[in-house]
Amino acid sequence: MKEDVDYSQYKTYNFYPTLKTGLTEEESKLIVQIIEINMLKAKYKKSKNPDLYINFFAEELNYIGNSNNFIPIGSINDDVDKSIPIKNVKVNQNLIVDFIDVDSDKLIWSSNIDGIYEKTITPKEKFKYYKNYLEKTVEKFTASSK
Repeated sequence: MKEDVDYSQYKTYNFYPTLKTGLTEEESKLIVQIIEINMLKAKYKKSKNPDLYINFFAEELNYIGNSNNFIPIGSINDDVDKSIPIKNVKVNQNLIVDFIDVDSDKLIWSSNIDGIYEKTITPKEKFKYYKNYLEKTVEKFTASSK
């Protein structure tokens, strides 16, 4: 939060005209939808001539993690069971959400969200993942304008 900014002057928003999110189109649309819902709840209106632009982008790093799950592949004699550990791919995501004053083109507020999720999560789980973080982000921004 920048101390020299009068956040109460901002009443309307839109998304930056050229979003380069680093995400799939589906994920970008999901994030836009969640931010729109939460900005509406906070009494901000979406406008073609906004006070604020919202921009977001993500940096992701995939890594393989071990789990405590094993796939049985048979047994030797009847004494020793053989199994192999399941490796799961996780995504370490850094999502940046910026709020930019349209008139001055200056960054007035930014949120840096770090999270980890499994690459194989369902669309419903991904919605919950983004919803959890983005609700808090919009709440923190809108709290600064009161």
